[in-house]
Amino acid sequence: MMDTEILKPVDAALKLLESNDAATQAGTRRLLIKALRNVEREPSNEKFRRLRTSNKTIDAKIMNVRGAPQLLACAGFFQKKGSEFLEATGADADVAASAKAVADALEKGDGSYGVAALLPHPACVRGVALDADGFAATGALDNVVRLWNGQGNLLQELRGHEKPARADGGVLAVALMAGGGRVLSGARDGRLLAFLRDASAANCYVGHGEPMANQPTLTNAQNVSCVACDGDLVLTGSWDRTVI
Repeated sequence: MMDTEILKPVDAALKLLESNDAATQAGTRRLLIKALRNVEREPSNEKFRRLRTSNKTIDAKIMNVRGAPQLLACAGFFQKKGSEFLEATGADADVAASAKAVADALEKGDGSYGVAALLPHPACVRGVALDADGFAATGALDNVVRLWNGQGNLLQELRGHEKPARADGGVLAVALMAGGGRVLSGARDGRLLAFLRDASAANCYVGHGEPMANQPTLTNAQNVSCVACDGDLVLTGSWDRTVI
């Protein structure tokens, strides 16, 4: 409920902020985000709930920047008559929620990205895919496909690819079928595997790797180097210069 109530005023304040030059916007965004995240983390800390307007940095980067005071107002910061402080009043939970909503809007609007999770692997990662539900699949040179949830937790290790004779192994490409469908992977063994997400079964498809006209014997051209899907349509590309 809190987010819905303040989104429209935040949008208007962001428009004002964006009317400043790029350098001013960037400096003010950083300061506002830092101040609001402090309040979000420690809403009962009076040091974070009060901003002295006579402070040189606050004066230059907030009080005299279009949109900045309005954004703080959206987060519940107001200046009482005769006071030199902008103060966030209200219950801790409400103050924290408002500060988070405004900080989220500021971060979303500045084009920057934050690290949500680090996904460790024992070997070089060559393929990554993400679906609309927030699940991720990764393929690595240890021949294992891994399925992760949106919080970065490992759900499954999908095994089935093999190391080719006299060649290095490894998964080179992955894709996720929509709606919780299969996890697709292509590898140096020349196979496309289509795993059920619970790892209970996988279908295997082959087709790449026929000798090219000027190469009478098989080489690493059987590598499945890329995979794409749209509905039930699946395409694979290979070093043999074909798409199937």
